[in-house]
This record gives sequence, C-alpha cells and structure tokens, in this order.
Amino acid sequence: MAPCEYVDVPIGFKFHPSDDELLRYYLLNKVCGTPFKYSNVVPEFNLYGRKEPWDIWNDFGGQKLEKGEDLYFFTKLKLVTGKGSRVARTIGNGSWKGEDRGTKVRDPAKKNTPLGLCKRFRYENDKSDQHGCWIMHEYSLHRSLVKPHSNSNTCGGDGKYVLCRI
Repeated sequence: MAPCEYVDVPIGFKFHPSDDELLRYYLLNKVCGTPFKYSNVVPEFNLYGRKEPWDIWNDFGGQKLEKGEDLYFFTKLKLVTGKGSRVARTIGNGSWKGEDRGTKVRDPAKKNTPLGLCKRFRYENDKSDQHGCWIMHEYSLHRSLVKPHSNSNTCGGDGKYVLCRI
C-alpha cells in the first residue's frame, strides 16, 4: 500500500489483506464496477509498461513503507496478439518471468469455492543490476466470477484486470 499521503486511509492503519480478501473484495469489486469504501488504497497503474519496477516503487512511495509492506495495483493484462491467450509481461527494459504455475485461492467460508489464482513473478533483465531483485504477485479471478451466467449473481466483466503486489 502507498503511504497515507497517497491514499484515503486513517493514520495508523496498515493495509495487509489476505489473498482471499484481495480477490473477493478488491479485484471482484473492481471488475464489477462497485465503489470502494476507501478510494485509492489500490490505484490503477500499468505495470506492464515502460517504467522500471524501482521507478514505480519510488513514484508510489515504496521507500516510505515499513519492512513487510508492499505496493498494490490494479492493472490490465496485455495480450501478445489480439486473438491469443498469451500475456505480454514486459516492464521497462525487462520482463516479469513466471516462477510458478500459480496457487489456487479459495473462499475460506466456502472451502470448495475457487476465487482465483496467485502467480509469482520476478524481474528479469540480464543487463540490469536489479536482475532478479523484484518480486511481483499477480492475482486473477476465477473464470466463474467474471463470466456472466444466467441464474447467477456473479458479475460480468472483461476479466482483463488483475491485482498485483510488488
């Protein structure tokens, strides 16, 4: 989370959501267009663009965070081609390289209900002294939550948004 001067959160509060809260409350409400109680806790920013991770970190106040605190962003996925399913995860002069296939996140109240997936990425750029030094977790909603279904209260949405933690 960005420091309090960037967001509308009471002084002294720490933003430390669980994986299921990130998916169930923040990302699902973003996709559904539901307003948040505190407006800028998770800003929207293109993490797959021209800025380097350390520039994003500095621009959003990461240097003022305490140990163990992270920055969170909504960002849209960019497909490699318009029709394909592969995602372009370039950032600055490097790229986010996947470290795992992702961990399934389930609703703790309904143990068998999938909420989404959390994938871990690391920054890669062999020409940079920051190679391998940045970690990003990308949270995506389960397809059952983003596809409109008849006889269901799931919301529609393009499913292109993800929530990322650096």
